[in-house]
Amino acid sequence: MNAAEWGTLLLALLVSGGVLYFILTQPIPTYTESGPPTLTIEGLPTAYVGETHLVHVRVTQHEGGDIFVETGEETIRLVCPTSSCEFPLSFTFDQEGTPTIRARTGFLVREIAITVKVSGAVCLDGTPEGECGTPPLRCQDARLLPNCDVCGCQGGEVCSQGSCATLPFDFSLTLGEIPSLYTTVAHPIPTRVTNEGPFPVNGLFILRAEWFDASLHPLGTQSNQFLLTDMMAGETHTLPIPILFPLEAAYLNIQWFPAGSTYDASTLLAELATLEKITVTEDHSPPAPASGLQYEREADLLTLKWTASPSGDVIEYRVHRQTLATGGFTSYTYIGSTPELIYSIPDVHEETAFLIIARDGAGNDSTPTEPLVVLAP
Repeated sequence: MNAAEWGTLLLALLVSGGVLYFILTQPIPTYTESGPPTLTIEGLPTAYVGETHLVHVRVTQHEGGDIFVETGEETIRLVCPTSSCEFPLSFTFDQEGTPTIRARTGFLVREIAITVKVSGAVCLDGTPEGECGTPPLRCQDARLLPNCDVCGCQGGEVCSQGSCATLPFDFSLTLGEIPSLYTTVAHPIPTRVTNEGPFPVNGLFILRAEWFDASLHPLGTQSNQFLLTDMMAGETHTLPIPILFPLEAAYLNIQWFPAGSTYDASTLLAELATLEKITVTEDHSPPAPASGLQYEREADLLTLKWTASPSGDVIEYRVHRQTLATGGFTSYTYIGSTPELIYSIPDVHEETAFLIIARDGAGNDSTPTEPLVVLAP
Protein backbone atom coordinates (compact mmCIF):
# COMPACT_ATOMS: atom_id res chain seq x y z
CA MET A 1 0.00 0.00 0.00
CA ASN A 2 1.52 3.26 -1.06
CA ALA A 3 1.53 6.49 0.80
CA ALA A 4 -1.58 7.85 -0.97
CA GLU A 5 -3.64 4.81 -0.02
CA TRP A 6 -2.48 5.07 3.60
CA GLY A 7 -3.54 8.67 3.69
CA THR A 8 -7.00 7.89 2.31
CA LEU A 9 -7.51 5.15 4.92
CA LEU A 10 -6.45 7.42 7.74
CA LEU A 11 -8.83 10.13 6.59
CA ALA A 12 -11.71 7.65 6.48
CA LEU A 13 -10.97 6.50 10.03
CA LEU A 14 -10.95 10.05 11.31
CA VAL A 15 -14.31 10.86 9.67
CA SER A 16 -15.92 7.66 11.00
CA GLY A 17 -14.67 8.34 14.52
CA GLY A 18 -16.03 11.87 14.48
CA VAL A 19 -19.46 10.69 13.38
CA LEU A 20 -19.48 8.01 16.10
CA TYR A 21 -18.42 10.55 18.74
CA PHE A 22 -21.20 12.89 17.68
CA ILE A 23 -23.78 10.12 17.93
CA LEU A 24 -22.59 8.89 21.35
CA THR A 25 -22.44 12.34 22.91
CA GLN A 26 -26.00 13.41 21.96
CA PRO A 27 -28.71 13.20 24.72
CA ILE A 28 -31.23 10.40 24.42
CA PRO A 29 -34.68 11.92 23.90
CA THR A 30 -37.49 10.96 26.34
CA TYR A 31 -41.08 10.53 25.30
CA THR A 32 -44.15 11.17 27.60
CA GLU A 33 -47.60 9.86 27.09
CA SER A 34 -49.95 12.55 25.99
CA GLY A 35 -53.76 12.72 25.94
CA PRO A 36 -56.78 14.45 27.49
CA PRO A 37 -56.88 14.97 31.31
CA THR A 38 -58.77 12.59 33.60
CA LEU A 39 -60.55 13.42 36.88
CA THR A 40 -61.88 11.14 39.66
CA ILE A 41 -63.30 11.68 43.16
CA GLU A 42 -63.52 8.82 45.66
CA GLY A 43 -64.59 8.34 49.29
CA LEU A 44 -66.66 6.14 51.55
CA PRO A 45 -70.38 6.61 50.90
CA THR A 46 -71.26 6.95 54.62
CA ALA A 47 -70.07 9.51 57.17
CA TYR A 48 -71.03 10.31 60.78
CA VAL A 49 -71.94 13.62 62.36
CA GLY A 50 -68.95 15.28 64.02
CA GLU A 51 -66.40 12.80 62.65
CA THR A 52 -63.70 13.50 60.02
CA HIS A 53 -64.47 12.06 56.58
CA LEU A 54 -61.72 11.65 53.92
CA VAL A 55 -62.27 12.18 50.18
CA HIS A 56 -59.60 11.72 47.44
CA VAL A 57 -59.49 13.83 44.25
CA ARG A 58 -57.18 12.54 41.48
CA VAL A 59 -56.23 14.19 38.17
CA THR A 60 -53.87 13.22 35.28
CA GLN A 61 -52.50 15.08 32.24
CA HIS A 62 -53.20 18.38 33.96
CA GLU A 63 -49.87 19.90 34.90
CA GLY A 64 -50.35 23.44 36.23
CA GLY A 65 -54.14 23.23 35.91
CA ASP A 66 -56.79 24.25 38.45
CA ILE A 67 -59.23 21.83 40.08
CA PHE A 68 -62.24 23.19 42.00
CA VAL A 69 -63.95 21.17 44.75
CA GLU A 70 -67.43 22.36 45.77
CA THR A 71 -69.28 21.29 48.94
CA GLY A 72 -72.35 23.51 48.66
CA GLU A 73 -71.04 25.75 51.42
CA GLU A 74 -67.55 26.51 50.07
CA THR A 75 -65.35 26.09 46.97
CA ILE A 76 -61.79 24.78 47.36
CA ARG A 77 -59.22 25.63 44.63
CA LEU A 78 -56.44 23.11 44.00
CA VAL A 79 -53.45 23.39 41.62
CA CYS A 80 -51.73 20.32 40.16
CA PRO A 81 -47.97 21.14 39.83
CA THR A 82 -47.17 17.95 37.89
CA SER A 83 -48.82 15.85 35.25
CA SER A 84 -50.64 13.66 37.78
CA CYS A 85 -51.81 14.68 41.26
CA GLU A 86 -53.81 13.25 44.16
CA PHE A 87 -55.42 15.47 46.82
CA PRO A 88 -56.72 13.97 50.12
CA LEU A 89 -59.41 16.27 51.55
CA SER A 90 -61.01 16.08 55.03
CA PHE A 91 -64.62 17.10 55.73
CA THR A 92 -66.65 17.26 58.95
CA PHE A 93 -70.46 17.31 58.85
CA ASP A 94 -72.55 18.84 61.65
CA GLN A 95 -75.95 17.34 60.80
CA GLU A 96 -77.61 14.36 59.16
CA GLY A 97 -78.33 14.47 55.44
CA THR A 98 -76.97 13.53 52.00
CA PRO A 99 -74.54 16.26 50.88
CA THR A 100 -72.83 16.11 47.46
CA ILE A 101 -69.14 16.92 46.96
CA ARG A 102 -68.32 17.95 43.37
CA ALA A 103 -64.90 18.23 41.64
CA ARG A 104 -64.48 20.01 38.30
CA THR A 105 -61.75 21.11 35.90
CA GLY A 106 -62.55 22.52 32.51
CA PHE A 107 -65.44 20.54 31.11
CA LEU A 108 -64.83 17.56 33.44
CA VAL A 109 -67.17 17.23 36.43
CA ARG A 110 -67.19 14.40 38.95
CA GLU A 111 -69.22 14.15 42.17
CA ILE A 112 -69.92 11.87 45.09
CA ALA A 113 -72.99 11.77 47.39
CA ILE A 114 -72.35 10.98 51.06
CA THR A 115 -74.96 9.77 53.54
CA VAL A 116 -74.33 11.44 56.90
CA LYS A 117 -75.70 9.63 59.96
CA VAL A 118 -75.60 10.11 63.72
CA SER A 119 -72.95 7.88 65.20
CA GLY A 120 -74.27 4.79 66.95
CA ALA A 121 -71.23 4.69 69.23
CA VAL A 122 -71.51 3.65 72.86
CA CYS A 123 -69.17 4.11 75.77
CA LEU A 124 -67.38 1.32 77.60
CA ASP A 125 -70.19 0.94 80.15
CA GLY A 126 -72.78 0.59 77.36
CA THR A 127 -74.17 4.13 77.64
CA PRO A 128 -75.36 5.33 74.19
CA GLU A 129 -73.73 8.37 72.66
CA GLY A 130 -75.18 11.60 74.04
CA GLU A 131 -76.90 10.00 77.05
CA CYS A 132 -76.14 9.99 80.77
CA GLY A 133 -74.61 7.04 82.54
CA THR A 134 -73.79 6.99 86.24
CA PRO A 135 -74.08 10.62 87.44
CA PRO A 136 -72.36 12.87 86.59
CA LEU A 137 -70.96 11.02 83.55
CA ARG A 138 -72.24 11.52 80.00
CA CYS A 139 -71.22 9.56 76.88
CA GLN A 140 -69.64 12.04 74.47
CA ASP A 141 -67.46 11.08 71.48
CA ALA A 142 -67.48 7.49 72.85
CA ARG A 143 -65.93 8.70 76.11
CA LEU A 144 -67.48 9.09 79.56
CA LEU A 145 -67.04 12.74 80.53
CA PRO A 146 -68.31 14.60 83.62
CA ASN A 147 -71.38 16.74 82.90
CA CYS A 148 -73.34 17.33 86.07
CA ASP A 149 -75.30 20.21 84.52
CA VAL A 150 -77.08 17.57 82.40
CA CYS A 151 -76.66 14.32 84.35
CA GLY A 152 -76.76 15.51 87.97
CA CYS A 153 -74.58 14.19 90.79
CA GLN A 154 -74.41 11.25 93.17
CA GLY A 155 -76.49 11.41 96.34
CA GLY A 156 -75.12 13.89 98.83
CA GLU A 157 -73.36 15.97 96.14
CA VAL A 158 -74.52 18.99 94.20
CA CYS A 159 -73.49 20.49 90.88
CA SER A 160 -71.71 23.80 91.38
CA GLN A 161 -70.02 25.61 88.47
CA GLY A 162 -69.96 22.41 86.40
CA SER A 163 -68.49 20.09 89.05
CA CYS A 164 -69.97 17.75 91.64
CA ALA A 165 -68.88 18.49 95.19
CA THR A 166 -69.96 18.16 98.79
CA LEU A 167 -69.79 21.85 99.56
CA PRO A 168 -70.79 23.46 102.83
CA PHE A 169 -74.20 24.42 101.54
CA ASP A 170 -76.68 25.52 104.15
CA PHE A 171 -80.42 25.92 103.62
CA SER A 172 -83.31 27.05 105.78
CA LEU A 173 -87.00 26.26 105.35
CA THR A 174 -89.96 28.38 106.38
CA LEU A 175 -93.66 28.27 105.60
CA GLY A 176 -95.78 31.05 104.27
CA GLU A 177 -99.32 31.57 105.50
CA ILE A 178 -101.17 28.28 105.19
CA PRO A 179 -104.66 28.71 103.72
CA SER A 180 -107.79 27.10 105.08
CA LEU A 181 -107.42 23.39 104.39
CA TYR A 182 -110.33 21.30 103.11
CA THR A 183 -110.45 17.58 102.49
CA THR A 184 -111.45 17.83 98.82
CA VAL A 185 -108.84 20.32 97.56
CA ALA A 186 -105.10 19.87 96.88
CA HIS A 187 -103.67 22.95 98.58
CA PRO A 188 -100.37 24.45 97.36
CA ILE A 189 -98.43 24.76 100.60
CA PRO A 190 -96.15 27.84 100.27
CA THR A 191 -92.62 26.78 101.28
CA ARG A 192 -89.69 29.23 101.29
CA VAL A 193 -86.18 27.82 100.74
CA THR A 194 -83.22 30.12 101.50
CA ASN A 195 -79.56 29.53 100.55
CA GLU A 196 -77.78 30.32 103.82
CA GLY A 197 -74.36 29.19 102.55
CA PRO A 198 -71.55 31.27 100.99
CA PHE A 199 -71.70 29.62 97.55
CA PRO A 200 -74.12 29.82 94.60
CA VAL A 201 -76.28 26.72 94.24
CA ASN A 202 -77.09 24.79 91.05
CA GLY A 203 -78.76 21.41 91.01
CA LEU A 204 -81.85 19.27 91.31
CA PHE A 205 -83.42 19.10 94.76
CA ILE A 206 -86.44 17.48 96.38
CA LEU A 207 -88.96 19.11 98.69
CA ARG A 208 -90.67 16.45 100.80
CA ALA A 209 -93.73 16.96 102.99
CA GLU A 210 -95.00 14.60 105.69
CA TRP A 211 -98.25 14.92 107.60
CA PHE A 212 -99.35 13.30 110.86
CA ASP A 213 -102.42 12.90 113.01
CA ALA A 214 -102.78 14.35 116.51
CA SER A 215 -100.82 11.40 117.95
CA LEU A 216 -97.96 12.01 115.46
CA HIS A 217 -98.68 8.84 113.55
CA PRO A 218 -97.64 9.37 109.89
CA LEU A 219 -100.55 9.67 107.45
CA GLY A 220 -98.82 10.38 104.13
CA THR A 221 -96.01 12.00 102.17
CA GLN A 222 -95.69 14.12 99.02
CA SER A 223 -92.53 15.08 97.08
CA ASN A 224 -91.74 17.66 94.39
CA GLN A 225 -88.53 18.14 92.39
CA PHE A 226 -87.09 21.62 91.83
CA LEU A 227 -84.14 22.66 89.65
CA LEU A 228 -82.20 25.54 91.18
CA THR A 229 -80.00 27.60 88.86
CA ASP A 230 -77.60 30.24 90.18
CA MET A 231 -79.34 30.54 93.54
CA MET A 232 -77.03 33.08 95.14
CA ALA A 233 -76.05 33.26 98.81
CA GLY A 234 -78.97 34.66 100.81
CA GLU A 235 -81.45 34.19 97.98
CA THR A 236 -84.93 32.79 98.77
CA HIS A 237 -87.22 30.83 96.46
CA THR A 238 -90.89 30.15 97.16
CA LEU A 239 -91.62 26.56 96.16
CA PRO A 240 -95.22 25.35 96.50
CA ILE A 241 -95.99 21.69 97.10
CA PRO A 242 -99.66 20.68 96.53
CA ILE A 243 -101.13 18.35 99.15
CA LEU A 244 -104.57 16.77 99.54
CA PHE A 245 -104.94 16.29 103.30
CA PRO A 246 -107.18 13.74 105.04
CA LEU A 247 -109.54 15.02 107.72
CA GLU A 248 -107.41 13.61 110.57
CA ALA A 249 -104.23 15.45 109.52
CA ALA A 250 -103.05 17.72 112.35
CA TYR A 251 -99.31 18.35 111.80
CA LEU A 252 -97.11 19.05 108.78
CA ASN A 253 -93.33 18.69 108.37
CA ILE A 254 -91.18 19.83 105.38
CA GLN A 255 -87.74 18.45 104.44
CA TRP A 256 -85.18 19.40 101.75
CA PHE A 257 -82.93 16.80 100.03
CA PRO A 258 -80.60 16.61 97.03
CA ALA A 259 -82.04 14.61 94.13
CA GLY A 260 -81.31 10.90 94.27
CA SER A 261 -81.25 10.77 98.04
CA THR A 262 -82.93 8.02 100.03
CA TYR A 263 -84.48 10.53 102.48
CA ASP A 264 -82.18 9.73 105.36
CA ALA A 265 -80.40 11.97 107.87
CA SER A 266 -77.07 11.74 106.01
CA THR A 267 -78.48 13.61 102.99
CA LEU A 268 -80.98 15.92 104.70
CA LEU A 269 -80.10 19.51 103.77
CA ALA A 270 -82.78 21.36 105.73
CA GLU A 271 -85.95 20.74 107.77
CA LEU A 272 -88.54 22.82 109.53
CA ALA A 273 -87.51 23.36 113.14
CA THR A 274 -90.83 22.06 114.50
CA LEU A 275 -93.95 20.40 113.22
CA GLU A 276 -96.45 22.94 111.94
CA LYS A 277 -99.93 22.51 113.36
CA ILE A 278 -102.67 22.45 110.73
CA THR A 279 -106.45 22.20 110.78
CA VAL A 280 -108.25 20.27 108.08
CA THR A 281 -112.03 20.52 107.79
CA GLU A 282 -114.62 18.91 105.63
CA ASP A 283 -115.85 21.12 102.83
CA HIS A 284 -119.48 22.09 103.30
CA SER A 285 -119.17 25.45 101.54
CA PRO A 286 -120.80 25.66 98.12
CA PRO A 287 -118.76 27.16 95.30
CA ALA A 288 -119.58 30.50 93.75
CA PRO A 289 -121.97 30.22 90.78
CA ALA A 290 -121.03 30.43 87.11
CA SER A 291 -122.24 33.45 85.17
CA GLY A 292 -122.81 34.86 81.69
CA LEU A 293 -124.87 31.98 80.29
CA GLN A 294 -125.56 32.40 76.56
CA TYR A 295 -126.15 30.24 73.49
CA GLU A 296 -125.28 29.85 69.80
CA ARG A 297 -127.16 28.07 67.02
CA GLU A 298 -125.56 26.30 64.08
CA ALA A 299 -127.48 23.95 61.80
CA ASP A 300 -129.39 21.63 64.14
CA LEU A 301 -127.08 22.16 67.11
CA LEU A 302 -127.59 24.39 70.17
CA THR A 303 -124.43 25.26 72.09
CA LEU A 304 -124.50 26.72 75.62
CA LYS A 305 -121.53 28.76 76.90
CA TRP A 306 -120.83 30.40 80.27
CA THR A 307 -118.15 32.04 82.42
CA ALA A 308 -116.40 29.88 85.04
CA SER A 309 -117.11 29.99 88.74
CA PRO A 310 -114.38 31.94 90.58
CA SER A 311 -114.08 29.09 93.11
CA GLY A 312 -110.98 26.96 92.62
CA ASP A 313 -112.49 23.64 93.69
CA VAL A 314 -115.18 23.27 91.00
CA ILE A 315 -114.90 19.93 89.20
CA GLU A 316 -117.96 20.06 86.94
CA TYR A 317 -120.87 22.14 85.66
CA ARG A 318 -124.32 20.55 85.67
CA VAL A 319 -126.78 21.54 82.95
CA HIS A 320 -130.55 21.73 83.67
CA ARG A 321 -133.49 22.64 81.43
CA GLN A 322 -137.28 23.04 81.42
CA THR A 323 -139.87 23.93 78.83
CA LEU A 324 -142.61 26.48 79.32
CA ALA A 325 -145.26 23.91 78.43
CA THR A 326 -144.17 21.24 80.95
CA GLY A 327 -142.87 23.21 83.90
CA GLY A 328 -143.53 26.85 83.52
CA PHE A 329 -139.81 27.41 84.21
CA THR A 330 -140.23 26.37 87.84
CA SER A 331 -139.04 22.72 87.87
CA TYR A 332 -135.80 22.01 86.00
CA THR A 333 -134.53 18.64 84.84
CA TYR A 334 -130.82 17.65 84.94
CA ILE A 335 -129.62 16.70 81.43
CA GLY A 336 -125.82 16.31 81.79
CA SER A 337 -122.53 17.68 83.13
CA THR A 338 -119.12 18.76 81.84
CA PRO A 339 -115.82 20.04 83.28
CA GLU A 340 -115.66 22.53 80.39
CA LEU A 341 -117.41 25.88 79.88
CA ILE A 342 -119.42 24.69 76.88
CA TYR A 343 -122.18 22.14 76.33
CA SER A 344 -123.96 21.18 73.08
CA ILE A 345 -127.33 19.51 72.52
CA PRO A 346 -129.70 19.08 69.56
CA ASP A 347 -131.58 22.32 68.87
CA VAL A 348 -134.90 22.82 70.68
CA HIS A 349 -138.24 23.15 68.87
CA GLU A 350 -140.17 24.93 71.61
CA GLU A 351 -139.47 27.68 74.10
CA THR A 352 -136.94 26.22 76.59
CA ALA A 353 -135.02 27.60 79.58
CA PHE A 354 -131.56 26.46 80.72
CA LEU A 355 -129.46 27.07 83.83
CA ILE A 356 -126.00 25.94 85.05
CA ILE A 357 -124.99 24.76 88.54
CA ALA A 358 -121.31 24.48 89.60
CA ARG A 359 -120.33 21.49 91.76
CA ASP A 360 -117.11 21.12 93.82
CA GLY A 361 -115.15 17.99 94.75
CA ALA A 362 -117.08 17.57 98.00
CA GLY A 363 -120.39 17.49 96.14
CA ASN A 364 -121.44 20.99 97.14
CA ASP A 365 -123.61 22.75 94.54
CA SER A 366 -123.60 26.47 93.80
CA THR A 367 -126.70 28.52 93.33
CA PRO A 368 -127.88 28.32 89.70
CA THR A 369 -127.18 30.88 87.05
CA GLU A 370 -129.95 33.15 85.87
CA PRO A 371 -132.14 31.09 83.50
CA LEU A 372 -131.47 31.50 79.81
CA VAL A 373 -134.62 31.29 77.67
CA VAL A 374 -134.14 29.96 74.15
CA LEU A 375 -136.97 30.53 71.69
CA ALA A 376 -137.88 28.00 69.04
CA PRO A 377 -136.20 28.75 65.68
